[in-house]
Amino acid sequence: MRLEKIQFPSQMVSILQDRRLQYLFLFRGGERERRRLEFWLEAALVEASEDGTLGTLLEICRGCVGVTKECPSCLEGFLRAFIRKWDGVYRTQIFDLLVCVVPHDWEGLSRFCLSIIDLILNYG
Repeated sequence: MRLEKIQFPSQMVSILQDRRLQYLFLFRGGERERRRLEFWLEAALVEASEDGTLGTLLEICRGCVGVTKECPSCLEGFLRAFIRKWDGVYRTQIFDLLVCVVPHDWEGLSRFCLSIIDLILNYG
C-alpha cells in the first residue's frame, strides 16, 4: 500500500489514540487535518472538564503529544487557563504536556513559568 493513498479517519479522536495514525499525522497532516483535530479537541476538553473525564483525555493527549512533540494551540490555551485554577490533580499529565508548550513571547513565558513555579511550590 502506498502512503499517499492512506486517508485520515473521520473520527479525529482515533489520531490521539493510535500510534500509527499519530506518525501519519505528524508526517502527512496538512492544515485541514490540523484544524479538524484542533476543533474536535477544543470541544472535547470542555466536555471532559464538565463530565469528569478530563484525566483520561489528558492522558490520551499526553501520549499523542509525546509522539508528535507538538502541543495543539487549543490544548495550550486550555492548559494556560487550567493552570490558573489548578489544584494539583492530574499532575503527571499536566507536567508532561507543559514540556511541549512553545513560548511565544518573553513576557508571556515569564508569567506562565512563574505561575507554574508558584503552583509547584504551593502543591509540590
